[in-house]
Amino acid sequence: MQNVSPFPKKFSVIKQHEKKEKPNQPQPFSYIKMTLAVVVGNGIVLAVLFVMFLLYLNTITFMD
Repeated sequence: MQNVSPFPKKFSVIKQHEKKEKPNQPQPFSYIKMTLAVVVGNGIVLAVLFVMFLLYLNTITFMD
């Protein structure tokens, strides 16, 4: 029967690769994209309000 030791006789040290961590930099804020989003959003709102106004005028003419 062999002598059993809690530690292995041969061991190798495994080095973990050091990760180069980049500092958390926020994404650059794009004013052009934000401006386009606001313009498109306002255009959609105005289009919906105009359609609602046309529907309102249409219902008023049926009541007369």
